[in-house]
Amino acid sequence: MTKIAQSERMRIAVVRAQGLQRQAAANFAQSRFVRWRHGRGVHGQLVIVPQSLRACDPSFWAEIESGSFGLSGNTARLNGRSPFELTGSGAAWLANLHGFSWLRHLESANDAAAQQAARKYVLDWLAHARYQRGIAGDPAVRARRIISWITHAPFLLEGATAAEFDAIGRGVSREVMMLQATWRNVGEGYARLVALTALVVAHLAVNERQRQLENTLRLFVAEIERQVHSDGGHVSRSPATLIDLLLDWLPLKSCFDARDLSVPDAFAIAVTRMLVMLRYLRLGDGAVARFNGTGLGDPAALATLAAYDDRPLPAWGVAPQSNYARIDCGAAVLIVDAGPPPPLAVSGQAHAGCLAFEMSVGHALLFVNAGAPSAVDSDWLAVSRATASHSTVCLGETSSSRLVRNAALEAMLGAVPLQLPANVTTHMEFSDAEHVFQGSHDGYLQRLGLIHERELRLATNGNVLRGFDRLRTKGQDRLRRDVPFAVHFHLHPDTTCQPWQGTAGSGDPGIVIRLRNGQRWLFRATGAAAAIEDSIFFTGSSGPRPSWQIVLRGACGGTSDVSWQVSLDETHPANAAG
Repeated sequence: MTKIAQSERMRIAVVRAQGLQRQAAANFAQSRFVRWRHGRGVHGQLVIVPQSLRACDPSFWAEIESGSFGLSGNTARLNGRSPFELTGSGAAWLANLHGFSWLRHLESANDAAAQQAARKYVLDWLAHARYQRGIAGDPAVRARRIISWITHAPFLLEGATAAEFDAIGRGVSREVMMLQATWRNVGEGYARLVALTALVVAHLAVNERQRQLENTLRLFVAEIERQVHSDGGHVSRSPATLIDLLLDWLPLKSCFDARDLSVPDAFAIAVTRMLVMLRYLRLGDGAVARFNGTGLGDPAALATLAAYDDRPLPAWGVAPQSNYARIDCGAAVLIVDAGPPPPLAVSGQAHAGCLAFEMSVGHALLFVNAGAPSAVDSDWLAVSRATASHSTVCLGETSSSRLVRNAALEAMLGAVPLQLPANVTTHMEFSDAEHVFQGSHDGYLQRLGLIHERELRLATNGNVLRGFDRLRTKGQDRLRRDVPFAVHFHLHPDTTCQPWQGTAGSGDPGIVIRLRNGQRWLFRATGAAAAIEDSIFFTGSSGPRPSWQIVLRGACGGTSDVSWQVSLDETHPANAAG
């Protein structure tokens, strides 16, 4: 294992110290001596409820009636028991269960029995005081539970007896008080924003919470300014985080209007910018590019979010803080990861995909990254984060980023953070003939002595992409030993490929790629041997799927240049339209 540098030890120490400080503050805040400061909760008149934008599955109720309870890709058999008695279906299943976001599925069933079951489950949870146990007491899970209970309050309370109404009201009140005492006990990033979002929702939804709302909004706005970049990206560099936040924040924004209250400027601006960034990261098929922990996005949710913003995309070239590059030419869209990993404290889901790219043509995907697996397939998580699972260059069969293995830090963040590259450079050029991205990174410099430089040239008609990958040393002519390299081009499972011998007598072999829309593209390379190899696409709705990848392999002793080109086969009949 690589020795941990002193500077890295200092960063780890800072993150740990911040975590211990949060823990101490949360422990003090939830003690009985100061809990009174958090008010009497929300046991009062519910005046508004936020709308749910998340997709619903009415068949969920039918599954429950048949004795199954499926969440996060795992299905548990009830066998006459309450789902809260089950503990063996994994942490993600339990977090989803205790977060109650599945109430939306029961409400969408439009069935009186489903409504009664939903109310019974909430009352059962409250009766057994599960709010104090394990995953159920995690502030992020508690925040999701509060949002879910308030969002679906009319569904839960319609037809309830006075005793049931009172029990649910007191339960929500107690949960809000506990969250006010413990929200600081979450690390940097998304979970903290969710916790503060839940508190804002609670204070907006109930009368006579103006003082609590003002205090919470100050904290909420400060956290937004820390976490949301001015270009609309999230500090984690994860497109998936943008989706999750917007699904909560767009309904929250409407709640201010419903209460005839001014929307905080920082919040309104952040939402607008995030919507723009989300569109900036979408490919031609409507999905978000698979970078930094992004897996299968819900098409319905993405379509809903897209409807909130239709302004022209900014002419960034490279997004200034989020460090993603987008090129639109003809029917082609190219998106490149053009930045280093996020800060250590929010890098637990980041991937080692610097200078990786994805490309779509019309509604079909040409090149992709393998993406992130769902919680039920978490055994694949380490593989999915590796450089080899991205459409970029991998040296020495290692990743361009390095995992930071520190037990205390991993326990605090709930994941293994990563670091490197330290320096990433980018440059964009635009002409009538082609649009050009140039980038380099030093992720391999310390360990293998090489810098990766990549140039991508997309013709303005979108029919030709030329790439140049160069490996070079810094300050020396020759390495002590040759370093093997591989340039990966992962294909979507709906995309196929096979060797191609070129036109008759041309002696120009390559690989032919067939897209889902029937188009045929031709791939050629020089400077490395091309081969078709197995790959895995982690983001399928039914779990990881086998796919193909084109790999260019060689060895570098000091400087290596690999050039490649993929172009539309304009002689093929299917290529008349994309």
